[in-house]
Amino acid sequence: MFIKLCGFEIKYQLKSVTFYVFVLLTALFVFSQIGSLDRWSKHPDAVKRLEQIKVQMPGMTEGPVDKDVETQKGVYELLSRAVSERKIMAVRGFINKEEALSENEIELIKESMKKISPNGKGISQRSDMILTMEEFEKIINDLDDALGGHTAFTKERRNGWMPIPKSYEEIAAEEKRIVEMGFTPLVAQLFADYYGIALAMLTVFLAAFIFYRDKRSRILELVCSRPMSGFTYVFSKFTGTCMPIFASILLIAAIPTVFAVKMKMDGFDVNVFTYFTTFAIWLFPAVMFIVAATMLVTILINNPIPAFAVQFLVFVSSVYPLSGDYSLYKVFIRHNTMEPLADPQAFYMNRIFIFLMSIIFTLITAWLWEIKRRRIGERIK
Repeated sequence: MFIKLCGFEIKYQLKSVTFYVFVLLTALFVFSQIGSLDRWSKHPDAVKRLEQIKVQMPGMTEGPVDKDVETQKGVYELLSRAVSERKIMAVRGFINKEEALSENEIELIKESMKKISPNGKGISQRSDMILTMEEFEKIINDLDDALGGHTAFTKERRNGWMPIPKSYEEIAAEEKRIVEMGFTPLVAQLFADYYGIALAMLTVFLAAFIFYRDKRSRILELVCSRPMSGFTYVFSKFTGTCMPIFASILLIAAIPTVFAVKMKMDGFDVNVFTYFTTFAIWLFPAVMFIVAATMLVTILINNPIPAFAVQFLVFVSSVYPLSGDYSLYKVFIRHNTMEPLADPQAFYMNRIFIFLMSIIFTLITAWLWEIKRRRIGERIK
């Protein structure tokens, strides 16, 4: 009976337009965020890349970039733009929001700019710097506090708005390091990071109406009149909803895998199966948790709408910080970098915990469904 009911749920999902819209939107989001095709489809052969980089990126700096100069220069330009546009970008939770500046706030920014560059010409070389980095960061932090906090000027938030340029040599060295660490596993983690964001926003649309659908179609009363356990019914719904999502994830994983196979055939030492394994470990437990939590909330409140609030809370709790946080409550792990996991043990503990919680939530849902089934069964009699 479990397999039969599970098959019915899978067939329903595969016949649903919502499912294919879900697959399309998640795929579009992932590939739009991951960057250019060359970033992940071609192996960065660092030993031979320096001259090629110079051809592809003309006008870049020869030799190492002075990070301090570039930082002060970039922040000064951000401040100047804020004054001219009379607004700043503030990071409020997971939302970047433009906020209008008052005359007093504009004057505060101008005062900070004057401290950084008294002559008003900005910073273009080290001789223009009159502040140490400690003094500079203190001025920016004080300005941030005066503007209400959360501005894009501070050290913690400015990277996304003011990327520091790199020299030819630094880019080549970075790509060599990526090759030495293993290229495809790092790219797979980056893919999984962006995929997690999409799943955190959209999975609820496939899971929220599982019980509501049966209730409206009168299938629930039919099921309740049959000798079937709550475990069988609820877990068949749970499994039948998760399996098509898993299949769509592996289908997307097959796309970069094709390029990994090509790299292998070209003689590069890459793991051609890493996209499948990384996506499964990274994303499957999170999908299971969302489906299980959605089912639990739906049967508790007898309404699918509150499930969307649960999805929103999961999204908010997972979207920041961008990397390095493997707390147990993190349903979706962020890893917005081409670096190895900072703490692999904590990562795997998190995935195991999220997996177990999804099973526990589903068991609780089955127990609650049994209670509801008795009431419906009595009403049918």
